[in-house]
Amino acid sequence: MKQFISEAKRMQQLAGVVTEIKASSLSVGREYTMMDTLGKLNKGDKVKVTDIEAYGNDIKITLENQDGVEDFFILDRNDDIELG
Repeated sequence: MKQFISEAKRMQQLAGVVTEIKASSLSVGREYTMMDTLGKLNKGDKVKVTDIEAYGNDIKITLENQDGVEDFFILDRNDDIELG
């Protein structure tokens, strides 16, 4: 069952419908679509991960949208962020 759920999530990600991604699975240069408004970034914005760095036990993730608006978020490594 666990393998089925994992495969289903992988298929959703390939189809572009995953709305929550683990903070620790993001990588610099990847592009996503905001599924909700977060900080300066709005729902529907196309965002690119521009920086990821350790921040104590957490992760500081910097995102930039298609208009050059940049914002950063400090998340627990196990937190989900709503991107697709």
